[in-house]
Amino acid sequence: MISDEEIIRELNTINQISTNLQPRAVYLAGCMRTKTFLGTQVIYTFINRLYESVKAGAISAENQYKIESKLYQGSIGEANEMLNSLPLVKIPIKPPPEVVIPSPMEIPIIIPRPPAIVKPPAPVIRLPPEPIEIPKGPNCGYCTGNIPLENRCSLRSCTHYFHRVCLNSYFESQINAEIVDILCPQDNCKKSIQPADIQNHVSNELMKIYNDYAFKKRLLKGEFGNIIKCPNNLCSEIFELTDVDSMCPKCKYLICGRCKTLKNLCSCNPKPKAKPPQNKLCKHCYRIIRSVPNSKLHYCDRCNIYYCSICESKRNECTCGFASVTYQNCPVCRDFIQVRDGLERVHCQTCNYVICLKCRQMLNNCLCPGYYFQ
Repeated sequence: MISDEEIIRELNTINQISTNLQPRAVYLAGCMRTKTFLGTQVIYTFINRLYESVKAGAISAENQYKIESKLYQGSIGEANEMLNSLPLVKIPIKPPPEVVIPSPMEIPIIIPRPPAIVKPPAPVIRLPPEPIEIPKGPNCGYCTGNIPLENRCSLRSCTHYFHRVCLNSYFESQINAEIVDILCPQDNCKKSIQPADIQNHVSNELMKIYNDYAFKKRLLKGEFGNIIKCPNNLCSEIFELTDVDSMCPKCKYLICGRCKTLKNLCSCNPKPKAKPPQNKLCKHCYRIIRSVPNSKLHYCDRCNIYYCSICESKRNECTCGFASVTYQNCPVCRDFIQVRDGLERVHCQTCNYVICLKCRQMLNNCLCPGYYFQ
């Protein structure tokens, strides 16, 4: 009986010669060659006839499956009878190619090559990279630190450079101190900074506060003509002076049309002669009460009650507003400023400074411990 190696060699030779056979046909040829004693050329002729008929459409898929089942079982005779019983189409049968089976001696012997000797690569010596010199920018005019080129900014009024963070904190501190004329923070530079530069470094809320301060200062200077802001510290009404002496429509204070200050503090007209002091009596004990200096109050030592000097009512029942107001001299310009009870700081409208009422110093120089605005 022929061996399996010879059968495989025969089938490979047939597959190389006839390229029109499908892999399925080669597999069936191997099954028939193993299970029967038929030669390779007989099997090739029958399979070529079968698949040429299938290709021409003479055999249905069902009949093809039945014939292939018989071939797989090795019953080539029954498969031939089934193929002959079908109405076949005459197909010219090509003669099988001559099969030349090489002898075992003609098979080339492949001798494996010896493995190549791979030398390890030479070690790579990496030198440290050369230091890159980064160009340095100018120094900041606020913190005197070096400024990188990508983080520097300048002002329109001068040619000095600053950190963006430094300008933000500087403008914020100046606005919180109610300073309108903000100067360049560079040493020996007194140029005023334009509002456009301030707007680029602060938020919209701080810029709105700055514009309010600037508008009030221009009103106090009289840049808008007869349109003024009420000089009363407790009133922020803006109105137009119509007469020489006008009254604020909100707080009803009388304002001088010449110096635009409160009429009772006006120095334009000569003051009338002082009337002789009139003794006032307490409404409870009917004794003479003394006046409190630098205020509009009278005090009863026996009843321990304060009275308003204007409406002569108790301090907590005063309706005119003078009972809670005192007048002090500004430590900077020595002008009078109105002070109400409960205040810890006051803004002088003459010199435009904020004064601490505890230590009587400017807000920037205040050293009171635990002060909330410090």
